[in-house]
Amino acid sequence: MEGNVVVRKAGWDCHGLPVEREVEKELGFNRREEVEGFGVSRFNELCRKSVWKYEREWELLTERMGYWVDMKRRYATLDKEYMESEWWALKELWKKGLLKRGHKVLPYSPHSGCTYSNRDVEEGYKEVTDLTCFVRFPLVGPAGPGVRAFSNREETGHNEDKKSVNMLVWTSTPWTLPGNVLLAVNKGLTYVLVKVVSTHVQGKCAVDTELVGPSHDNEGDFKFEEVLVVAKAHLSELNEHLPRDGRFRLEVMQELKGSELLGMKYKPPLSDGGSNVSQDNLLWEVVHADFVTETAGTGVVHVAPMYGEDDYNLCVTLGVDFSRDECQHVVGLDGCFVDEDHGRSLLPPVPLRGLDVTKAGTQKAVLSLLGERGLLQRAEAVTHKYPFCWRNKSNRLLYYAMDSWFVTMGEQAVRTKMQELNSSPMVSFSPEGLKEGRFGCWLRDSKDWCLSRKRSWGCPLPVWVCQSEKGGCGKFYCVGSRAELCSLLVDPDEFVPDIDLHSTQVDALLLKCVACGNNRGSMQREPYVLDCWFDSGCAPFAQWHYPFAFSTDSANNVKQYNGEDCYNGSAESTVDFVAEGQDQCRGWFYSLLAVSSTLFNRPAYKHCLALGLVLDREGQKMSKSKGNGVDPWRHFNQEGADALRWYLLGMCAPWSDRRFDSSMVRAANQRFFNVLYNVAKWWFLQWESTQQEGREAAGRKELHEKKELLVRSRRGDSPSVPRRRGVLDRWVLSRLVALVTSCNKHLGSDHFELAVANLESFVNDDLSKTYLRLSRAHFVRVPCAGGSGGEHRRSNVQYAAPLATRLRCLETMREVLLVLSRLVAPLAPFFVDRLHRCLRRTMVPSSCGVGLSVHLASWPVPAEIEHYKDMEAEAKMQLLQAFLQAGREVHKEGTRPGRMPVAHAYCVTYQDTLKDQESSDSGEVGTQTHAAMTEELAGLLAFELNVAKVTLLGCRGEFDSLLEKVQLQTLAPNMKALGARFRDKTPAVVKALRSAMNSSLENPDASAVATATTLKENTNVSKSHCSTSSGKKSKTQLKREQRAEARRTKKLQLAAAKKGPRAAAAPAAAAMTGPLVDVAVLELQSVGKLAVRDGDNGETYELLPHELAVVCVPRPSFAVSVKSLGGSRESGKEQMKCGLVLDLAADATAVSRYLAKEVAHFVQRLRKDLDKERLRRGSGPLQQVALRVVVFSKRDDGSSNDFWSGFMSPSDWAVVMEDTRAAQSASSLEQGENDALKKECDDAVRDGAMVHFSVRGYDVCPHFSVYVRCVSVANA
Repeated sequence: MEGNVVVRKAGWDCHGLPVEREVEKELGFNRREEVEGFGVSRFNELCRKSVWKYEREWELLTERMGYWVDMKRRYATLDKEYMESEWWALKELWKKGLLKRGHKVLPYSPHSGCTYSNRDVEEGYKEVTDLTCFVRFPLVGPAGPGVRAFSNREETGHNEDKKSVNMLVWTSTPWTLPGNVLLAVNKGLTYVLVKVVSTHVQGKCAVDTELVGPSHDNEGDFKFEEVLVVAKAHLSELNEHLPRDGRFRLEVMQELKGSELLGMKYKPPLSDGGSNVSQDNLLWEVVHADFVTETAGTGVVHVAPMYGEDDYNLCVTLGVDFSRDECQHVVGLDGCFVDEDHGRSLLPPVPLRGLDVTKAGTQKAVLSLLGERGLLQRAEAVTHKYPFCWRNKSNRLLYYAMDSWFVTMGEQAVRTKMQELNSSPMVSFSPEGLKEGRFGCWLRDSKDWCLSRKRSWGCPLPVWVCQSEKGGCGKFYCVGSRAELCSLLVDPDEFVPDIDLHSTQVDALLLKCVACGNNRGSMQREPYVLDCWFDSGCAPFAQWHYPFAFSTDSANNVKQYNGEDCYNGSAESTVDFVAEGQDQCRGWFYSLLAVSSTLFNRPAYKHCLALGLVLDREGQKMSKSKGNGVDPWRHFNQEGADALRWYLLGMCAPWSDRRFDSSMVRAANQRFFNVLYNVAKWWFLQWESTQQEGREAAGRKELHEKKELLVRSRRGDSPSVPRRRGVLDRWVLSRLVALVTSCNKHLGSDHFELAVANLESFVNDDLSKTYLRLSRAHFVRVPCAGGSGGEHRRSNVQYAAPLATRLRCLETMREVLLVLSRLVAPLAPFFVDRLHRCLRRTMVPSSCGVGLSVHLASWPVPAEIEHYKDMEAEAKMQLLQAFLQAGREVHKEGTRPGRMPVAHAYCVTYQDTLKDQESSDSGEVGTQTHAAMTEELAGLLAFELNVAKVTLLGCRGEFDSLLEKVQLQTLAPNMKALGARFRDKTPAVVKALRSAMNSSLENPDASAVATATTLKENTNVSKSHCSTSSGKKSKTQLKREQRAEARRTKKLQLAAAKKGPRAAAAPAAAAMTGPLVDVAVLELQSVGKLAVRDGDNGETYELLPHELAVVCVPRPSFAVSVKSLGGSRESGKEQMKCGLVLDLAADATAVSRYLAKEVAHFVQRLRKDLDKERLRRGSGPLQQVALRVVVFSKRDDGSSNDFWSGFMSPSDWAVVMEDTRAAQSASSLEQGENDALKKECDDAVRDGAMVHFSVRGYDVCPHFSVYVRCVSVANA
């Protein structure tokens, strides 16, 4: 939509463990040996079929959700072209010296025989409880200078004083002890030699194999006068495990640095065969390691390089000879301890041979053996996280050193280059902190990338080795293409041009060695497949078969794509955008950058959006095993894809985790799409009506004018010139400019939720509740002047506005809906596309632009519609909305029906400034108002508030004069002031005041009282609403309300004292009205106090001016309101105020229109029900109806009201028939009091022939009882 070429192929990740596991489950296999017995070729063929098993389901889901991707020209990582591009990438890494072979400690599953990367096991950790142990490692041979006197003799295992000296080691994996090579300490830590002092000799430790629980419940096995070496920081912990009977204590013999322990020899605890004491300086020796800390264990770490990454790296750094038997695996690939069949001279102890190290029983067997040898100091159970197979949660993984091929990402130069590219200004992330935070930290700590996997299904590693046992040179060679593979064949005729590059095909080919020229087929491929993350990392270029599908333009030295697809340039330049979950920082985001930086020396992407997880409503991660997943098709079928997308996009920022609640999808649909649908439906109904009006104008004088207007409106030009539009049209277009600006801003920063919120606000508040609601004033049908009930109904009613005005409104709304459709299209593509097409069809084809689909239209930008910005129209509409709000509050009070016309409304606007206030205090007439409230706005106000006549007052002085006529002066007690002085006598004071005023105590609603000011300031108050509460209230409720109103009164009194008279509306706690009010006011003004006497106890109370307030309330049948529009006295800015006075007096005309609207509204609902029933039966939509309406009037007591005779006028009845499409010849209106007729109607209701409803009565009109019969003319 922004004019870019966006080619996005659908991509299928076809390799990897999930595919293999799916096939293994079908075959019932659990181990790799079973796959090899079945046949790798047959197994791979089943994997290929399994990949496409759910292809159709994915395609249907992708299409239904509106995922914009090309499914027909998709790419798959199993395609030979794709794999050939991967081979080319590996060949380039080989040339740069980045692809190497070596030992790597990797997560390995003995169950499946597969290795994993560290990224693969991120989600596979589980909390488990395992047995851990503290083990003695006896020191032997030469000692360091600090402990020479305590070193053991090799032949006896004791020192000169017959005391054994042991390094105390803690390990959480006892099964790795037979593979021990070194002990590691930290040369900077402080260690102690502690001696066990006792009078009794402890026997061998009896190991409780069921030992569980915290360590402080377990006593250690301490031997008489033995010496233990531990870090000083763990001495207190060692003391805690002394026997509780007090037989032993620990005596510190010496403190020394870890550097003094380096070079000491020890005897490995579980190694059988050989001398068990090595003379190799780098075997069974104490060495330094930085990873040794005081945080856990004893400060001494046992090093088994075959089963720990840190251990292996330490041994590599020290130069340990891994060819020695002592450094080989003691655990086989099947996860069991090796035995004699492996042909090694150094084996694990006999009791352990053949045991599965992943089983809990093996750990117990190791501890028992240590106890028998007197080397187990203590054992305890700990709960920790341990990696399991992420697909099969029950299989433990082992960290296992294996031959592997890896890319040297850990080299400083490569790591630095990746960090520089990631920090480039052209690369951005959402959220921003991810760039240098989580992802940046991962890059800083990046390690070598192990590419090789010992699996069956995957892209084969294209590295061949010239086998020395076949007379070869033993060197490796990497093949980079099918053509190169062909050139290396011993027999070129064996090559198939369209060969599948999977292992089952290429492994059968015989290759000659490039290095030594051996052409006897000595080259054998390394038996590995590639990490599937490398498949994904090559996607930007491999999907285009780069570089084989490209040719080089020698003139410009530019590669040109020769394929048939539309090329997007991603193979040769940085891609613009990627999006995935935040967990892909260690997955796809990393693999893309790693491949791009090492191959092309450029960033992989310009912008990266890292998405949060979709959780269930309880905040738990969705999974099949938990059964808390969501079926998207259920929501597609119920609410639609648009609603589901809208809900997910709008609930929070895309990088935040979101809790999915199915019920909220329906709410999102109702909140936006239902409203937008109803707006569009109204537009199409009115558009069709105007077209019908033009067609019916044939033969009349206005034919030429109306035809020209209709043609020009379909063309989309005049009369849509902005200067000819009304203020309402100009306002909604100005609001549209603000919406386009905000949506561009928020979508550009990936804040989809803010864009959704703005779109919802515009559609609900601006378009539906304001523009469409007020625009109905142009389309309402009103009785013609002089019309009578006997004339044809079309001659009795007419539109309130001329055709030109209505067309301008419809054109404006069409333009708004078209722009709105384009804004919503990327977020919810389906409904707005249909809406856009339908709107375009109402225009002449020459003005339709680029096609009918919204997705082929241009994206809205502020520059496109900035000429619609109109601050004057927005200011006028702000004023109008303030008047509307003031008027609607009257209807909310329930004193008057909203559909009953108001007789008269008086409006005024003025500026309330400090200068204006001073002039008012000096007696000058109020300042002249702005010309903001125009006749056009008055017409909209009259329609919305249902006002018969609107008068615009010229100035504030006229408004004050009007207030003096429509308001009464009253007294109100200041309950807070009275309570502060009289305390519990306050009710008696109020009662005495009421008695003195000869009036009743009223408790008006807050909105029913005018501004309250104290008599001390001697000021008058104006402007309020009129409403009284007639219901009885308890004393507690009354007191609570009085206290609340008193607090509010006091605040507004203080504000009024600062602002001056008539500044704002404020409530009073209670108002006193009666014939003595004027006398009391004069007494307060002259004497400064008012004396009232309690008739019950004869006590007299003197009330002070600040305890009473003079307020003004509207007279009956009037409502008054004042609203402020911006500015403040504190800021010194002008404060615009709008005043509104409504004359609520009702006459017969008003009651007739009120009743007509209620009847029309009820009949329209009946028509909808009849339409649904006919459509259900297949009868088609309902056309004209026969309508019979009978109206009776009743007062609240049920008696008849003869005053309102002839409730509904003939002209209003004509409007009802027009609005409800009732046939005049088959419709009738009966009204009045007739007992026989009422009985007939009641019988008809019981028989189902008629429907009864009541029209609520108010103070200004009676109740109405209405009976209606509405049927199709054909059934009348």
